Amino acid sequence: MSDVSVIGLGEMGSALARAFLAGEKTVTAWSRNPARAAPLQAVGAIGAATVADAIAASPITVICLSDYAATLSILEDIGVAIRSEVGLWFN
Repeated sequence: MSDVSVIGLGEMGSALARAFLAGEKTVTAWSRNPARAAPLQAVGAIGAATVADAIAASPITVICLSDYAATLSILEDIGVAIRSEVGLWFN
């Protein structure tokens, strides 16, 4: 299990993941574009194959996507898991 997962590895998400790594946290990272995880993996992040894997990997998940619609689009498929874990759901 890692300390934190970061979903979305654009400029902001990557910066957050690097800050967590610099703070000696273990980081699991996921992006819709898998190539964005490679530089973070090179400096110690753990790549997740799926959003569900990233969320399951740590007790804290930071989602850094462009907007609410983008967030919903990646979480729709795991809505039941989210609902059962933290009491949230998405339409």
